[in-house]
Amino acid sequence: RPLIAALVLVACATPALHPFDDAISEIHGDFDGDRRRDIALMREDDEGVQWVVIVRAADAATPIEVWGGDLASSPYFSITTARPGTYHSACEPYGGCPPEVPEQVTLMHDAILVREAHPHADILYYWNGTAFQSLPVAN
Repeated sequence: RPLIAALVLVACATPALHPFDDAISEIHGDFDGDRRRDIALMREDDEGVQWVVIVRAADAATPIEVWGGDLASSPYFSITTARPGTYHSACEPYGGCPPEVPEQVTLMHDAILVREAHPHADILYYWNGTAFQSLPVAN
């Protein structure tokens, strides 16, 4: 009977939301609006290249990479939880946004903000109901 009880406990356990050992920072929030706690992780490889991965509680087995690459090799980036509210694009002061980029986004739930230490543009990653979208926002 103890073996059966152990198997039942293992089968009913929820998957861990933190599958990465190389995370250098971690934030929490309801990033997809389902009222469950999601995690965004900033990871860094051996060469110092950074990227951001989102692990949604609704699909913890499928982490989503939203930001990273060669541009992200600078140590001057961080992530923070963006709270619900209206965010204006950074392209508006420069003559407007291309048609595919909204001039503003109003969030009803949390989002991820990749912050740059130098005064340029931060990038807001928000859930549009089916996928994460990005919006450059002034910092």
